Amino acid sequence: MSDQYFHKNDPRIAELHKGHIAHAVRVLLGERLEKLGLHPERTYITSVDNLVSQQIFGSRTLFDEVLEKVQENDRPTYSKGNVGIFTESYSFAPEHKVKGLDIIQFENMLINIVDVLN
Repeated sequence: MSDQYFHKNDPRIAELHKGHIAHAVRVLLGERLEKLGLHPERTYITSVDNLVSQQIFGSRTLFDEVLEKVQENDRPTYSKGNVGIFTESYSFAPEHKVKGLDIIQFENMLINIVDVLN
């Protein structure tokens, strides 16, 4: 996956800026995730306190994560071992781990969306 998905000079971005920010996030994130067979509101970013106990620290949809970061103009960095992308909320189980999208790829996608919408 490329680090750059969308560009500020893309005419679609200007149109998305005219609407509600949640709609813009839904469109951009949905477009990227659809190519991977994922849905932004049925795929989750989950974090654990550490890899030994794997006590769940938090879990939210990818849509909620990206929307918050866009609203805060935040370009996060995730800890690869303690955060992952899953098909089930509040799960860090290997059988629920998404194949085809790791946390670094998601981070790059999120940063690109934050950059083009701010």
